[in-house]
Amino acid sequence: MNLKIVTLLLALSLSLLLPATALTSKKFSGTYRTETIRELWQMCSLSQKMNGVAQHIYYPICDCMVDVMREHYDNATVLKDMKKNQADELAALLKLSCNKWKLG
Repeated sequence: MNLKIVTLLLALSLSLLLPATALTSKKFSGTYRTETIRELWQMCSLSQKMNGVAQHIYYPICDCMVDVMREHYDNATVLKDMKKNQADELAALLKLSCNKWKLG
């Protein structure tokens, strides 16, 4: 897995502190390989575990994060070539979309 994606997911998992709003639909754009979806989810879960987040909390957080990425990006190659400002936008989107699961 690309180091940029790993770093991005680690940073995002640490920053899920703001209030969240729920997404109203699950429309996925593009196509992601099943292997890629699993890798994204595993990286999220590992970073959550390292931060001491309980399994029943991080499972839906990671599900949400992967779904949000799939809703807004055609494929994972976009994530590999992201500029800092784009990564910041994704981080804000993930915070707003997935933070509600921390209340769980």
